[in-house]
Amino acid sequence: MIEIRKVKTAADLRKFVKLPYRVFKDYPNWVPEVRSEEKAMLLPGKNPSLRTNETVAFLALKDGKTAGRVTAILNSAANEAWGEKAVRFWMLDFIEDFEVAQALFAAVEEWAREKGMTRVQGPLGFCDLDKQGMLVEGFDEQDIAITIYNPPYYPEYMERMGYVKKYDWLEYQVMSPEKPSERIERLAGIIMKRNKFTILPLRTIKDIYPYLDEAFDVLNAAFRELPGVVELSREQADKYITEYIKFISPDYLCVVMDKDRRIAGFGVAVPSLGQAIRKSRGRLLPLGIFRMMRALKHNVSLDLYFIAVRPDMQNTGVSAVILNEFTKNGIKNGIRWAETGPELEENTRVQALWKEFEARQHKRRRCYMKDLD
Repeated sequence: MIEIRKVKTAADLRKFVKLPYRVFKDYPNWVPEVRSEEKAMLLPGKNPSLRTNETVAFLALKDGKTAGRVTAILNSAANEAWGEKAVRFWMLDFIEDFEVAQALFAAVEEWAREKGMTRVQGPLGFCDLDKQGMLVEGFDEQDIAITIYNPPYYPEYMERMGYVKKYDWLEYQVMSPEKPSERIERLAGIIMKRNKFTILPLRTIKDIYPYLDEAFDVLNAAFRELPGVVELSREQADKYITEYIKFISPDYLCVVMDKDRRIAGFGVAVPSLGQAIRKSRGRLLPLGIFRMMRALKHNVSLDLYFIAVRPDMQNTGVSAVILNEFTKNGIKNGIRWAETGPELEENTRVQALWKEFEARQHKRRRCYMKDLD
């Protein structure tokens, strides 16, 4: 017998956070969430997105044991921006049991109907900086800390339930060259000189603080036209700054300034934290923080979070300048390869950047959708 229950109590929330450790115990490529951060996602006092999004979290219990979980999100700002009447599903996990998946999505779809919505789609979080997209290719590849991992039966069940592709993201593994490319270095120099660009000097990460507001304005503007994206609020921006800033090194935060000393674009990368988080089973204490800090200093893999370029600067070569800096610093620090974050399948401009490197497209993830009767 399957029971669907809304997450209302602290005990329910603990079960919600613990479930993936049951689902993924035999999947070595999975990287768990940091438990404290995942709990905070569903606590209004800690997640400002809950003040502007209607949200409900469901647990599925089979024979008294937690067997599935999902969060449904009604993001009114996104619906208004994209002319949709959609509920997003997110934080989805379930055991290999089709009836459990059916019961979870029946609850999400019913909630969507109650709210007057006509579509369910996802996995999509509160905003574009949350993890998104269900893995449909690359199940045998190592997950990274900024993406979702799931077994092959997830997409199989989605399609059995009538969900279809809305759009896909691609991911690449990009090998680090043995030495900086003279051609790319020369090209970056020409771009810098032609546009009178400079790179913001960052001795410590605190040097970026005076520019944070401007950086998030650039981020909002750069991704505004991408499907499903909605602008970050100031409160949301502060939340993500708090989460990410402690893991960012000046070597992997490159800010390109234009001739007027405005941010033309910036890129963020972080040495891979996936294995450190997995070894600590998502706990920061007692050893989780130590392992993560060690991974930041001693690593052979780099996760490319994003490059954001101001719209009026998107054809000037800013991205090439940023990648050149990351490449030089990666070689200096012993990085052997980089993993890109998800890139929309149609975003050929970004994918063209990897043609200068030895690279392979090794993962694909999907936003599914289903129009309700």
